[in-house]
Amino acid sequence: MSVFNNDSELIRAYLKSVADKIRQESIAQGRVATGKTIASLSVLATSATGGQIRANENILNTEFGTSPEEAQAVEYPTLVEQLKEWISAKGLDLNPYALAHVLRKQGSKLYREGGHSGVLTNFIDEKKLDDFTESLSAKYLQETRSLLFD
Repeated sequence: MSVFNNDSELIRAYLKSVADKIRQESIAQGRVATGKTIASLSVLATSATGGQIRANENILNTEFGTSPEEAQAVEYPTLVEQLKEWISAKGLDLNPYALAHVLRKQGSKLYREGGHSGVLTNFIDEKKLDDFTESLSAKYLQETRSLLFD
């Protein structure tokens, strides 16, 4: 039996902490209406040494907004129904048909302002991933030294 610990739990814990931070930041920025998108965040262990954070397709809209092309790709009646649900959840007094028209022509306010809310990019970046993999590497080095020299 190997002295090396199964790192899937460490990886899962790291990914879970990232998903939790995304949820918290979404709430802090007021980017949660129905809660479906942040509720869809889940962590999947793909192997003993790998994993993924998964979410529904709307997760990218919390970071970048909705482009006119994305709004146009949704059937108009479906878009209006989604907007009705969003308006109701937000407690706003807006016309969903007018909002659908604006989305299809101009995109969302976040999109028009250039996106990058930080909901995702504040927590998912190469430096943070490098720091995590560096900590795993240090752990492996320590365990290897222990096996060889203790």
